Amino acid sequence: MGEAEDLLRKMPSKSLKDRRAPAIFALAFLGGLRADTLVSLRVNHIDVVARRIDQNGKVARTKNGKSIEIAWFPIPALFGNVVSDWIETLDRLGIKGDDALFPDLKWLKRSGSVNSKLCRPIPVVRTTSAIDDAFAIASQGSEQRYTPHASKHTLGAEKNLRPLTALERKAWSISLGHENEQTTEMHYGKLSDVQRLEIMDNIGTSRPKSPRDLPEADQLKMFHELLEKFGM
Repeated sequence: MGEAEDLLRKMPSKSLKDRRAPAIFALAFLGGLRADTLVSLRVNHIDVVARRIDQNGKVARTKNGKSIEIAWFPIPALFGNVVSDWIETLDRLGIKGDDALFPDLKWLKRSGSVNSKLCRPIPVVRTTSAIDDAFAIASQGSEQRYTPHASKHTLGAEKNLRPLTALERKAWSISLGHENEQTTEMHYGKLSDVQRLEIMDNIGTSRPKSPRDLPEADQLKMFHELLEKFGM
């Protein structure tokens, strides 16, 4: 995640074209979104105040038409700031509401005409080339060439690096579109959307106070250490 932040910080941001790429890159990490979903979002799908992404399967191109409200992942503030700045830039251009969040560059160049009723809503692009381009631009200063799926890999790895409780791990996985936390599913059952969003919002605000709040692997490690301590 530190490397991703460094790549984002070094991306050019002078022109409108330049600023679109880092916004794409940043939102990919904030929501762990698939490339096709990311490029088909509209401005009103992003709530920068509540730090939410409305992945609406009826409008955006989501996997199997799935709809889910996603809380921004608790990653460095730079990612959220870049997306917020992009939303403000679009607003100044008159691009808002049902308009594409990442319009084709021709719409950005013709910003003076977007208020025409004939131009609304501004359509989303048909391909994921803008997403591929954004990650290619971000990779220019790195020996590694990253693809859009790198955001999911990074967030998946980040989950395992943090001292998350079982419930936090489950909420994290669901937000990534995964239902593979079998242990937490067995012990805690289903998480409602309200519970999941609240858990995601509170990650990092406190630390586990009881061994039972630690990940299962850490609990086992602590248990074996106690057995060794007492010569058992």
